[in-house]
Amino acid sequence: MGVFQVQEGVEYLLGLHGSGTGLTLAIFAVLVLTFLLPLTVDLGRGMAVLSNAAMAIAGIVMIFLLLAGPTSFIMGTILQALGEYLAKVFSQGFRTFTFMDERTNNWFHGWTLTYMVWWLAWAPFVGVFIARISRGRTIREFVVGVLIAPTAFSILWFGVFGSIGFYSLRDPELQTLQVVNDRVSSTTFYVLDAFPLSMLTTALVVIAAFFFIVTSVVSAAFVLGMFSTGDLNPSTRIKLSWGGVLAALGLVMILSGSIESVKSIIAVGALPFVYIVLLLVICFLKALKGEARAT
Repeated sequence: MGVFQVQEGVEYLLGLHGSGTGLTLAIFAVLVLTFLLPLTVDLGRGMAVLSNAAMAIAGIVMIFLLLAGPTSFIMGTILQALGEYLAKVFSQGFRTFTFMDERTNNWFHGWTLTYMVWWLAWAPFVGVFIARISRGRTIREFVVGVLIAPTAFSILWFGVFGSIGFYSLRDPELQTLQVVNDRVSSTTFYVLDAFPLSMLTTALVVIAAFFFIVTSVVSAAFVLGMFSTGDLNPSTRIKLSWGGVLAALGLVMILSGSIESVKSIIAVGALPFVYIVLLLVICFLKALKGEARAT
């Protein structure tokens, strides 16, 4: 899905339209070469550099759009949405839209549940990877650095881009909904085109998206190496082997040419972890209880 979005950005920057599979495969090839290189060095010199660069670019784009866009509308939306979420977090968390019409139910299954399953699919990789790089930290430091700080940034990130998306719907000259229905991967760049320095912001978004994909695959290959060897620092050969496996799987998904197929694969792969995550919570609580007794 990330490759499709990067392709849309490249097509916008180069003035291409309907470039087809050729450009997709070219971007994918560059992506594979880029994520294989960090696997040959330690995390501090490879993954960390790319991750920090991606976060810096994302922060710059977010701040620029906040200041150059409808600042009052964005801040008002973030504040109102945050207040409504805090006031209704319990009821919204258990809402399944059981008594709503078919259209609402389809939206709930197609977006809310799909997004939740997406995170469950990533949980084993991201959880183990974060545990690996957080070794030696206290639980308090972990909570602040892994839960509170990213949550605060996510509120701002989704608040800014979500507000801009809604704001664009109010402009009769923009056909945002039509773009979403026809080619959802190009929506971001279509909306950015309505703001100043659109070429620059598009280029930055493409670079950031590319780096985020790379860091995601690197972390997944690293964790798979840990799983398969039991070593906290798997060898370069093992990491590259898993990187090759992930590249092959990604190629198959790309050649399918269907985001719906990718979403279905994610859902099937994530289903077992719905139950595994519950077992992990129990194991975590038992481990904390045992540690408390030992001290």
